[in-house]
Amino acid sequence: MKNVFTRSIALALSLSAAACGGSDSSSTAATPTVVAGPSTELFEGKLQGRGDSTFFSFTVGVTGNVSVTLASVTTTSTPGSTANIALGVGLGSPLATDCNVTTQVTTGPGLVSQLTVSSFSPAIYCVRVFDVGNVSVPVNFAVRIIHT
Repeated sequence: MKNVFTRSIALALSLSAAACGGSDSSSTAATPTVVAGPSTELFEGKLQGRGDSTFFSFTVGVTGNVSVTLASVTTTSTPGSTANIALGVGLGSPLATDCNVTTQVTTGPGLVSQLTVSSFSPAIYCVRVFDVGNVSVPVNFAVRIIHT
């Protein structure tokens, strides 16, 4: 009886091993789908005074919208305290060592996009932040750029 029991276990193990060891050539491994979402970049800088400007370049990978938000403006003497100073914010293409602005707005800091442009093709673009005559002391700023 002990011998029959041992043979039954051996047979069951060999059948289960055979069932697990094969490969099914008809099954295909699933390829994950990557969904490209918007990219967010933060551009922080300083304007020293009247007439000053600076710019930041970024790359758009696929055709889509670009949104620019002047998120904060603070004076260098009181960092952390928002200064309601309107600045110029422009969007364009780099040109040598400059930013050739094609769309611009004058705005104070806010929580929503102040500048949105649609149908940007894949390329390198730039955002310029500049004084429009309101900067009498050095100011720090932060700009959020969202693009596809």
